[in-house]
Amino acid sequence: NIISFLRSQKCIGRLKTYRVQSPNFNIIWIIFEMDFKKIDAYLTKLAGCEKHLQDNNSLVAYSINDQLFAMMPVNKDPVRLSLRADQQLASLLRSKYESVMPASGLNPKQWNTMILSGQLSWQEVQSLIRHSYDLAKKAT
Repeated sequence: NIISFLRSQKCIGRLKTYRVQSPNFNIIWIIFEMDFKKIDAYLTKLAGCEKHLQDNNSLVAYSINDQLFAMMPVNKDPVRLSLRADQQLASLLRSKYESVMPASGLNPKQWNTMILSGQLSWQEVQSLIRHSYDLAKKAT
């Protein structure tokens, strides 16, 4: 079944199911949402990553050598993750995914906010985190 398949893919996070009933059919949506704690753990394991709480502990900022590369608000469901990206990639991601948008309060040409509701795979998120980290590391 689909739940066994998702678990076998080493996904992180939690599964939510939604049932929609109509007179003619039943639909069950299974949505995979990523978990704040596991994303935080992945980010903080990057070499030289510094973690800072901001805005009365409602926002976590991640940096390397004083260069910001990721931000996550605390207690958002689903998790929202803001990352740096080069301008072409930032634009491409926004056109490809509904859950990716310009980051509010950051340079919208170079920062995206992703709503981690399952549209992006964990492998894609890891790759985008690494890209953001590498951009920040090169800027130092």
